[in-house]
Formats: sequence, C-alpha cells, structure tokens
Amino acid sequence: MDRPIRWGLLVVLLTTATWGTTAWAKSLFSRKPTQPAQTQKPAQPAESIRWHHDLKAAHKAAVASGRPMLIVFSGPKCFYCRKLENEVFSQPALAKYINRAFVPVHLNIEKNREAAQVLEVTSLPTSVILSSDADLLGEIEGFVGTREFTDVLHRSLEFQKSLREEQEVATRDAK
Repeated sequence: MDRPIRWGLLVVLLTTATWGTTAWAKSLFSRKPTQPAQTQKPAQPAESIRWHHDLKAAHKAAVASGRPMLIVFSGPKCFYCRKLENEVFSQPALAKYINRAFVPVHLNIEKNREAAQVLEVTSLPTSVILSSDADLLGEIEGFVGTREFTDVLHRSLEFQKSLREEQEVATRDAK
C-alpha cells in the first residue's frame, strides 16, 4: 500500500509543479512593457507639405523667391492620387525638401481645367515642375515611388540651374 501512495504523491507533486511553472511563465511573458519615464520630449509632428491651391498666388511666390513651382494635379476619385499623397508626399524628408526648394501647388483638375489644358495634363496624377519664368523643368505622369519622385525633383532643379547659367551667358554676350 505504501507504493500507490508514493506514486499518487509523485503525480500530485508533478502536476502542481507543472501548473505552477506554466502560470509563472504565462505571467512572465504576458506582461506589458513598462512605460519610459516622462523625461523625454514629446515627438514633434512630422512636417507636411504647405500646399498652395491658387496658381496665380503660387506664381507670385515663385517669382518673389526664385524657386520653381511643383504643380500636382489630382482628382477626387483618383486612386493613384491618394496613393501618391499617402505614400510619397507623407514622407517627412521629402515634405521638408519640397517646402524648402519649391513652391508646392496642389490643384483639383475639375476646378482647374484651363491650367490642365495649358500644361497638357492627360492623366492623373500628374506633377509638373515649372520655373518661375514658366519654363518646363520636369514632369511626372502617374504614380511613382518616393525615390523616383525625388530624383525627378533633383533633376528639375539642376535643369533650372543650367537654364539660369545659359541666360546669364546670353545676357553677357548681348552686351
């Protein structure tokens, strides 16, 4: 009779140990991470693009600052326009670059059909980069990723720089 009691006692001990270990492990791994101390500064909101919605006012700002205009045409029901806004224009580094180097203009094609016709916009989204003198510096039709969009912006600025240098040479030669 002594043997069944030992086996019974052993089973009870093993079962209790297993339950205890399981409960301990669950409590250990289900804990939520502790909050960091409140000494950190709150995160500043990411910079967003400061869009102009009036082409004439944007042109005046471009002439005054000497920066080219980045004109983005979109439509209310355009899937790829929303994708461009959500995936490309929402990037903080790109937004900062656009605000610093360009006069950003966001136009609804339904409200700005005349401007779209003059700039020969045939699909959405379309981004047009114009110098303050209305020289075409670059164009992007359709959705492109952040890297390609940034590359076109860089090339447009380089093109504007070369145009200005050519104009200065032509002005000096004319004198």
